[in-house]
Amino acid sequence: MARNKKISIVEKLIFFYIVLFPFGHLLTLRLTLFGKSIPLNVSDFISLIFLILFFIKKIRYPTVFKYFKNFLILAIFSQLFFIARNGIVNSIIGNLYLLRLISYTAMFIVIWNYVLENKKVIDRIFDSLIVVSFFIAIFGWFQYLIYPDLRSLIFLGWDDHLFRIVGTLIDPTFTAILLVFGVILSLIKYQKTKKNIYALALVPILLALYFTYSRAGYISLIAGVLTYLFIKKKIKISFIVIPIFLLGLILLPRPSSEGAHLERTFSIKAKVTNYYETSSIFLKNPIFGVGYNNLCWARKNYLNDLNINSHSCSGSDSGILLLLATTGVVGFLIFISFLYILIKTLKSNYYGVAFISCFSAILVHSQFSNSIFYPWIMGFFVFLTAISLKE
Repeated sequence: MARNKKISIVEKLIFFYIVLFPFGHLLTLRLTLFGKSIPLNVSDFISLIFLILFFIKKIRYPTVFKYFKNFLILAIFSQLFFIARNGIVNSIIGNLYLLRLISYTAMFIVIWNYVLENKKVIDRIFDSLIVVSFFIAIFGWFQYLIYPDLRSLIFLGWDDHLFRIVGTLIDPTFTAILLVFGVILSLIKYQKTKKNIYALALVPILLALYFTYSRAGYISLIAGVLTYLFIKKKIKISFIVIPIFLLGLILLPRPSSEGAHLERTFSIKAKVTNYYETSSIFLKNPIFGVGYNNLCWARKNYLNDLNINSHSCSGSDSGILLLLATTGVVGFLIFISFLYILIKTLKSNYYGVAFISCFSAILVHSQFSNSIFYPWIMGFFVFLTAISLKE
């Protein structure tokens, strides 16, 4: 009886998280602790509940976990090393980022155990991820049509966006990659079932992706779709679908907004500067990094960057450089070995194909934005990985 109760609690938490997912930063509060601005989202609280369940439930561990556990151990060691040198107060933000990473890891393990015993829920979770992307698109359309000018948010630490779909994540780049996932999953599910509902869901998601004007999102979609077509040995279709997609980019309206100009160069220059800054931080601590995730402290103390209240302070425009800067060469190599084992332990069915296709997309996207460790993307992959791994 107790066992069934625990299972029901897990299922409720799974779908409670999924329901709240599309609301993004609308459910985020910012608290001040020791003079530091700290974002707290409801989704993070749910991951903490999963962390508690992780400790009180008797669970199995997937083979791939021991490889990611090595990365967590390295991240904890690096953080302790940072605390020993710079004090506990300076590590508060990094500690919270590390706690989030541990919590999402625990959430993955608990959900993986749940789907092992309840295989019927796997397809429901897959469809729910499509629904999540669909509602991110719907909320994005609502924002674009009602509140197209968000330039005033610059005073709250956000970028100033005009005539772009930024959605509830208040960022067109992160919104774009979640829409990319929705397009890929809808396409795969339609090819599997031939049900028109998946094709219909794909349309507003794809159109919303267009209106993010996110070049990283466009490139990621091409990477993900090409991966899917390659796996299915239908690569010739790419010579039809990709030109059609690119034609859509040409036909996009060009409102009077720098962000809506696909030929813009300002963001490219900003990314090059960001790459240089993150590389400089890495070179200061090349073996174990500055600790996960103490980039704000490093920017202030190594680069004399005083804009530490910016929402991009703890990020990097390259996933590779982020890993190197925060966990060093050691952490980077451990993480790469984890990804290698993860790919090898995927199911051979369409769940595994969906994972590889979405992973290709995020791998490309993360070289233009700090997306791999973005909480909503971690949450998305927690579910997708849990249903895609072999037993």
